[in-house]
Amino acid sequence: MSNTQTNLFLESETDLDLNPDLIDKVFELICTEHKLEKGWINIIIQNTSEHNDLNIKYLNHYEPTDVITFNFNDDELISGEVYINIEIAKLNAETYKANLNLEIKRLIIHGILHLVGYDDHTDDLRAEMHGLENTYLKSFMWNMENKFDIIVIGAGHAGCEAAAAAANLGSRTLLITMDMTKFAQMSCNPAMGGVAKGQIV
Repeated sequence: MSNTQTNLFLESETDLDLNPDLIDKVFELICTEHKLEKGWINIIIQNTSEHNDLNIKYLNHYEPTDVITFNFNDDELISGEVYINIEIAKLNAETYKANLNLEIKRLIIHGILHLVGYDDHTDDLRAEMHGLENTYLKSFMWNMENKFDIIVIGAGHAGCEAAAAAANLGSRTLLITMDMTKFAQMSCNPAMGGVAKGQIV
């Protein structure tokens, strides 16, 4: 195994939008910002039965959990395995009205944060980790070079038409607006600051 490899294993059948290359970039970003050297990481998606077996065997915990992290740091390289319970992740997503893919990515980040030294045994430590999860989750959400072919800024009627045309032609399209209440609002004023115009220059 390469000492800087990121691997993804889906032991539980599921349809997830997970990109190992993007996971690797986020792993590298977290290590770099903590002045640590990235090693290898395995991300394993399991069902509750398999996940519980690990939890009982290695941690002596009998309650189901969403993520288990095993630290295999070697010398100065940050390496390890992150096991995610897909069924608990689905429950989390439903409870917090979140997208399942984003919940899985949050759990991956949570596991990586454990590898670089963070803990969540107290309310303060959990809050610190949750804040960092939100920060690094943006690296998944806004890695636009991997996600979008066209970005349309402004969601007035012209922006919506442009975004719809691009999407209908098969382009991966992002439409950005500063005000969701003005979506597709009619305004033919070409000047900045029109009724449906944004202020992004």
